[in-house]
Amino acid sequence: DPDGAIKTLRAVLQTLQTKNPHDPHRIHALTALATAYEIKKDYKSAAACYRALLKDSTQEINVQIKMRYVLALIANGDTTEAGKLLKEIDPGTNERILEAHQLLSFYLAIRNKQEDLLGGNFSLSDEKTKVGSGSFFFMLASLIGDAYFNDGNFEKALDAYRLAFFYTKRDREGMDAMSRILFVFDSLKETDKAAALALKHFAFFMEPNTSTELKCKVALLLIKSGGNGAKALELFRRIFQESPREEKTFRNAFAYLLHQKRFTEASKLTDLFYDVKKRPETLGKALLCHANIADRAGRKREAAELYVRAAEKNEKDYEKHMTRAITLYVNLRDHDQVIEKTSELLKRAPRSRTIFFRAESREIKKDLPGARQDYLTHAALEQVPVSGKSVSFFRAGAIAFKSEDFRAAAGDFRNALDLGIKNKKDKICVAVAPEAGYWLVSSHLAFNDTSGAGAAADLLAKHFSG
Repeated sequence: DPDGAIKTLRAVLQTLQTKNPHDPHRIHALTALATAYEIKKDYKSAAACYRALLKDSTQEINVQIKMRYVLALIANGDTTEAGKLLKEIDPGTNERILEAHQLLSFYLAIRNKQEDLLGGNFSLSDEKTKVGSGSFFFMLASLIGDAYFNDGNFEKALDAYRLAFFYTKRDREGMDAMSRILFVFDSLKETDKAAALALKHFAFFMEPNTSTELKCKVALLLIKSGGNGAKALELFRRIFQESPREEKTFRNAFAYLLHQKRFTEASKLTDLFYDVKKRPETLGKALLCHANIADRAGRKREAAELYVRAAEKNEKDYEKHMTRAITLYVNLRDHDQVIEKTSELLKRAPRSRTIFFRAESREIKKDLPGARQDYLTHAALEQVPVSGKSVSFFRAGAIAFKSEDFRAAAGDFRNALDLGIKNKKDKICVAVAPEAGYWLVSSHLAFNDTSGAGAAADLLAKHFSG
């Protein structure tokens, strides 16, 4: 909490009121106060602290304070004063001080819009040549990145933020650097440009220290850009090795690939995430993803077989997956499989509406008693809408009439007619009812029930004469 620290440190300094300018307690308190102001991004107040420290510090720490003072001045926009002070600093041969001096010169030139005067003596991206580390270097590289970012130079901003991450020695600073890199990619609206930038820094994103959140964002970016699927999968492999439970990222990428009909990549991604050899408990989910891929790709038989296997591994969603498999077998007109799989499903889910599909297949396969019973069972299910009940009663009646069981046919056709009378707003019920009424009359006549036939005819005329 920088505000709390500032309040405490200012109280400490007021309490000290020492006449000794070199009192180490005062110097430490002022240094800590300057750092607190920097964290709060109040560089004007930080500069005031360093100005006071310069008057009181020993020659040994004078150069370090001057450099921090210069940084605060540049960040606050006092570039003229910063430039004068920077010229007074002799970096000598100390590599860390020399590197800090170069970075400060770099930052000053950027803020003064004079970057072209720097020449090629210093590169942000050449991390292997850097010797600096710690909060000062991290803050300086971050501010350079911010300057580039504010100018819309996202490529160089990313170079600087990467350097800031390289310099950091604290988890908080590392997270700060990662969040800045994330913000760069969030700000890049053109996917192809963002992907090109990501590919330039690809090795960095593959490193273990790079955050999972950033890896995921870049991997999804590469998936969505054209022609970078192989690199994306390479990064996904690393992500899933380090974070096997990163399911949200997998789901987002999988859904995108499926929508784009990139089925081969979707299959590879599935195998990367659900590593069934190492995690056999994920087999059910893997099978379901492969079933979805085959289904979207139009490979119906393969999809149906995979849904069945997925159902067997997912007790909770058994009915859902088996129903999809049965629907595909219906589309394939594989009536033997429809009958077999529906029979398996009904053992576990006796109220499944897929019994209608088995009824149709049994009727086609000439198993008329079985088909009629299935139609009637379907019509009796509470969750079946009146339109479905109407069709099932009619088909049951047609089978009974064909089998010359005219009394049973009359009962079925009457049920279909009654549904039409009671549900005039249901288009299917109303469409089925007149034909059901006609066959109801025919059924009564077939077993010489003329009064029943007349009553049915009157009922039909009353409600459906138009």
